[in-house]
This record gives sequence, structure tokens and C-alpha cells, in this order.
Amino acid sequence: MIRKLALTAVAIMAAAVTRPEFEVVSVKRNPTFTGRMQGIGSPSPGNFAARNIPLRYLCRFAYNVNSFNVLGGPDWTDSAGWDIVAKTKVVPGQSTRDAIADMSVMLQSVLEERFKLKTHLETRELPVYVLTVAKGGLKMKQAPCDRTEPACQIQLQGLIKTWPTPVWGSFGAMTDFLVRLATATNGQRKIIDNTGLTGIYDYHMEWVYQPPPGPDDPEKRTDAADSPGVSIFSALEQQLGLKLESAKAPVEVLIIDHAEKPESN
Repeated sequence: MIRKLALTAVAIMAAAVTRPEFEVVSVKRNPTFTGRMQGIGSPSPGNFAARNIPLRYLCRFAYNVNSFNVLGGPDWTDSAGWDIVAKTKVVPGQSTRDAIADMSVMLQSVLEERFKLKTHLETRELPVYVLTVAKGGLKMKQAPCDRTEPACQIQLQGLIKTWPTPVWGSFGAMTDFLVRLATATNGQRKIIDNTGLTGIYDYHMEWVYQPPPGPDDPEKRTDAADSPGVSIFSALEQQLGLKLESAKAPVEVLIIDHAEKPESN
């Protein structure tokens, strides 16, 4: 038993030693934050930039969770924006996916060291959306190819917004579809897929974007509210034959136990 515990301790220490970290990091408070974020991610290989991002959304990127999965924290968690600029070595041959994953871990170190961030995981009963096939039946057509064929690899990238009516059009599996659907519903809830659908689908949908509650562009909020068209919920049923309903389910969440405002450098 003692040997087993000792080996476990060695493994933990080794993991801590090999944890990737940024070589250079700058953290500054952005005094212009009004509820609108400017962007977060890797503008070029080896570089990371977060512009005017509150702590809750920094946690979202660092721990690979949606913002609705990050609970707790001081009152400035959502009201203070931060600029983080960092650099690290470029790993030859590293995939984009792996590079982003490494930067997420590096950002965890920044949050823990500079923001004195302490967190833990819990499972809580929270509001969710459940996606099912509507009573009228599925209106999406299965694509006449699979993901490995070139025709299915030519797809619109992400969510296309022609304000105030966003448009989707793509070949994709339900896993891809759920990612876009989470964006379209403002990322406020976990979406549970109960459609039972497999394979690649060809879909196209248009709806009127409805901004989330809270600070946003007031002119766009007015435009969206006054524009003709259907909501994302109606569009799903009318155009794709899918239904999105509210429910409650156990959801794993990240709890912010402690955080401090860092000194700018």
C-alpha cells in the first residue's frame, strides 16, 4: 500500500512538472468592458490573446466548459474585462487541436497563478434543452456521402449571421449540429441529444436571432425584436423537423471557490 501511494505521488509530481506553460504572459485590466467581448484564442501559432474577456469566459476556454457550467465567483467575475497576451514555443508537427488543448492548460496556470483561482467540480440539477425528432417527422435529408468524401468536407464554417436573420447550411453529423445549436441558443444551457440520429445530414435553416438577456448592443436588440421571422425553436421544428424543449438534468459544473483581481503587468 505504501509503495502504491508513493508511486501515485510520483505520478502526480511528474504530471505537474510536465504541465505546459506560457513563456511570456501579460495580464491587464481592460477599463472599456461594457458586456461585449472582443475575442479569445490563438491568432497565430505560438501566440494566445484574450481581449476584454471576463473571468467566467476565461474559465470557459481554460477548462473546456460552457459559460453556463461555470458557477460562483466574486461579483466582478462577469463585470470586469481582461486582456491576456501570451507566447509559447511552437511544437513542430503539432495539430491545431492539440495546440489549442495545450493553450487551454497553459491558461489554467495563468488563472491559478495570477487570479489566485481555486475551483472544484460538482454535479447539479440544472435547466437543459432536450433535442428530439418532432411529431411531424424529420425534414433533414441524410447526405449521400460520408465524412471522408470531399463533397462532405466542403461545408460552411461555423454560424453565418446575416443580421438579423442567421443562416445555416451544411453537411454534418449531429455532434457538429449540436455545437452550432449551442451557439444559436446563446450557450445558456447544455443540449441533450435524444434524436437517435446517426450519419451525416444535409441541413439548411433560417431564423431571427434573439440576443441573450443582459448587456448587449441595444440597437441590434431592437432590430431583432422588430424583425419578422421565426425563433430558433420554431425554425427547428418547421424547417428541420426537430424539437427543442426545456427540462432539468444533472449537469457537471465548475465552481469558482476563490479568485482575486490580478495586478496588471
